[in-house]
This record gives sequence, structure tokens and C-alpha cells, in this order.
Amino acid sequence: MKRYIIDDEFKVEAIVQQAFREGADVAVGGVITGQICRQHNRPCIIIRSGSESIIQATLEAKRIVEARRLEKIKSSLFQTVIDYASEGIVSIDQDHRVIIFNPVAESITRINRNQVQGRKIEETLPN
Repeated sequence: MKRYIIDDEFKVEAIVQQAFREGADVAVGGVITGQICRQHNRPCIIIRSGSESIIQATLEAKRIVEARRLEKIKSSLFQTVIDYASEGIVSIDQDHRVIIFNPVAESITRINRNQVQGRKIEETLPN
């Protein structure tokens, strides 16, 4: 667990964003930290006051980190299944952005997955 010390309320947003860029799974902090996390759709545990609150917030943060770790493992296993499927698989989200483009789909379309993932399907496979 890494700590980021915030000694100026005007630096909270930059520090919170830095923490998540550096791999933080959850932020633990005060009301301002919570507001910044909500604005950026990031998980946050708000510390109210007192040692019991700090202990509870730390335990909750550890629980969230463990849940995210398990989710990453499940995601990795799912990706392995998709990658080794014998059929071309392309999946898009509700915004029509490509989220899955397996190696067989690459072979069929002759398009590298890095060129399509995250982009709208209409932009990459117009037909």
C-alpha cells in the first residue's frame, strides 16, 4: 500500500489522479478526496475522524484491493479463453467500442487488435 500525503487542498485532484495512474485501486482520504474520486468515477473510502474510523477505512480499502486483485485474475483467465478460441471473436460495448478482438479475428480481418481495441467498430470495420 502506497501513501500520498496531501498538505494542500488545491493539490488533492492532481495527487489523486497521480495515485490512480500509478496503479492505486482505491483512495482513502477526507471529504475532498471523496469528491474528487466521485468526479472521476474512482473508488474511495472516506475517513470521518478518530482512530476507529481510520482502522475501518483501512480494512475496507484492503478488502477492495483484494476484490480487484481477484477480478484481474478472472479477467486474465477469460482473456486466455478468448485468445485460444478457434473462432474469430469481436465484442463491443454499449458505445460501439471494440473491447475484445481475438487473434483469430486478427487473422480473418488482417487487422492488428491494437489498432481496433477501444475504437468504435464503425471506424475499424465499416462493413
